[in-house]
Parts: sequence; C-alpha cells; structure tokens
Amino acid sequence: MRRFEHYLQWSSDRNDANEGDAPKGHDGASQNERLTRVVALDSTGLFLSYSSRYFRWRAKRERGQRGWLKWALALWVEPQMLVAQLVRAGPSGDFGDLVPLAESANSLLSFDQLLADAGYDSEANHRFCREVLGVESLIRAKARRSKTVVAKAPYRKEMCRVLEDPGDPVLREQYRQRWKVETTMSVAKRKWGESLSARREELQKAQLLLRGVTYNLHRLVLLGLLRVRVSLERHSLSPGVGNV
Repeated sequence: MRRFEHYLQWSSDRNDANEGDAPKGHDGASQNERLTRVVALDSTGLFLSYSSRYFRWRAKRERGQRGWLKWALALWVEPQMLVAQLVRAGPSGDFGDLVPLAESANSLLSFDQLLADAGYDSEANHRFCREVLGVESLIRAKARRSKTVVAKAPYRKEMCRVLEDPGDPVLREQYRQRWKVETTMSVAKRKWGESLSARREELQKAQLLLRGVTYNLHRLVLLGLLRVRVSLERHSLSPGVGNV
C-alpha cells in the first residue's frame, strides 16, 4: 500500500511539475490547468459465504446482522485506481460514508471534483465538499417527500438545475464518468468473487480491504503493460527502425 501511495504522489507531482511546460490555449491557460482530477464514490455488498442458511436467519433475528458487508470505494477516475475504501456491516445508507471517504481520499490525493449517485445526496455532504475540502461536488438530488419539489436547499437545487434535463451539458458529461467506479466493483467481483471466506468479523473486514489493495496492484500491472505496449508501438513506427 505504501508503494501505491508513493505512485499516486509521484503521478500528482509529475502533473503539477509539467504545468509550466504545457502548451497554452487561446485564453492563456495551460492544458494541464484545465484538466480536473475527479474522484467517484459508490458502494456494493459482499456475502459471507461460510455461514449456513440457519445461521444467517438466527444472526439476523438475534443480533441484527444481515449476512453481508458493505464495501464503499473512492476511485480516482482517470487511472481507475482506489484512493480510499470503507468496510462496515450492511445494509446501511450511503450518505454517511461520503465524509470519511472524501476526507481520506483528499489526504492521499488532491482532487478537484467529486461524483456520487443519489444515495449520497445531502446538503451537509455538499457543504463539506465545497466549504471544507474546496472541491466541486456533483451528486444527483433524490426526491424525498414530494415528487414535484425535489430540493429546497441551495446546493441540492443547483444539482437539480445542472444534472437534470436539460441541465448543463458540460457537467452532465463529467457526471457520466461515475460509471467507472461501478465498473471497478464489477471487475473486483468477477475476478475475486462476490463472497468472503473469513469467519471472524475483523478478519472479514481485513479480507475485503485487502481485496481493494489487490485490485490496485492488478490495475498497476495493467497500466504498466499498456505503457510498455505503447512504447514498443512508438519504437516500431519510428523512422529508420525496422521490425525484428
């Protein structure tokens, strides 16, 4: 995990260092200055496969357990790498996970925009992102007591204006990047399963957190192979260089 943190910091510092050499646009700003670092949030559940049907029924009745753990993720959208994760018992609402996830992600990677679905909808979450972290939050507003009046608070009203039809085409296009965090969860489940094998609660949580680390290592390998492939293709297309 420490090597992964160093990689993220190196990538972030490299982008910052390159801003001075980046080509200028018609408004005098560099291209890198117009790029936005985006983090997307979402969550999913994983089953505890070791338990019998009777045990799951008894645990639900006597201790309130539901037989699965909730895995909440913060994904750096551009390289599709996890920058924060949270594990707790499910089911539970998503809106309470935004502050710890965003705070943890921000301590590792300075980002500019946060994307989340309506499960994270809360005026307090918008205030935390914009007034505490200083990042733009795009969270779809959810109808609660009335289908006609979705939001009255200022930030939630802004979300209705920019994300619903017709909305702001630029922000709507940026919000569509949120599907990448759903893809990440789908990849993790396809490769390493939808259930956990550990029996004790602390080991179950550790197993799920390690799954996030494993995904990042897997992603780093893919990005490294892609970089090597691009380098080889450029080399083979260079003038005066023949294929071996």
